[in-house]
Amino acid sequence: MRKKLLLGLFLAMGITATSFAQMTETHTVKPSDGGTTSIEINDTVRFDDGDILNLLNLGILDVNLLVKIECTSAPAGVNKNDYSQQTVLTLSVLQNILDAILNVNPLSGLLGFNDLVFSEAEGDYEFTLSRVDPALIGSGTLTELKDFTIEVGPEGTLGLGNVEGTPEFSVVSKNGMVTVNNVNDSEVTGMSVYSLSGAQIYKSNKAVSSIDLSAVSDGVYVLLVQDGASTTTKKFVKN
Repeated sequence: MRKKLLLGLFLAMGITATSFAQMTETHTVKPSDGGTTSIEINDTVRFDDGDILNLLNLGILDVNLLVKIECTSAPAGVNKNDYSQQTVLTLSVLQNILDAILNVNPLSGLLGFNDLVFSEAEGDYEFTLSRVDPALIGSGTLTELKDFTIEVGPEGTLGLGNVEGTPEFSVVSKNGMVTVNNVNDSEVTGMSVYSLSGAQIYKSNKAVSSIDLSAVSDGVYVLLVQDGASTTTKKFVKN
């Protein structure tokens, strides 16, 4: 019965017990923050459209404005063009943005920038967000708005530390005790810890701030937090 319930939980999350080792995260990046966002190899980066729109400072003459997110530096052997993209703010795109603002709808996805999966190499990827005014398209003249860096590290190195662009809970692991910070006690309906092989090693039906894992070996584990109908999974390093 326990195995069936566990399998059902994994299927509801869209993963299987054998997929923990390949589990990745999606990080929302706000270019206006500048600086460096740390992720792990195979993780995905999604750009915050609302943040980019604030940087663009759009005017009534900005129809057909060209917006570029250009990778200016990447680890050896990586094609920078694979991580560069651009979009044109056509009249229909601007209308959709205006409709979203007027109706207080999310702006996500309206600019047309694709998510980036960093699966090729570890290291620093440097980016520049720029705008090219319609009258200057083809001239090579652009206005640089912000520089920022994506730092890609090995899998399992971030734990649940504060990652730029992700305002989620954090975890500190020390001497077998795992401390969970910034969890909303009134909304969390369950917390569990799994090994990368999918074995459940801890479970609570409520939010907890401290988990004793002194009896399990050091390594990378997955903390699963249930918040009503949603589920968040995060990797951490137990030591």
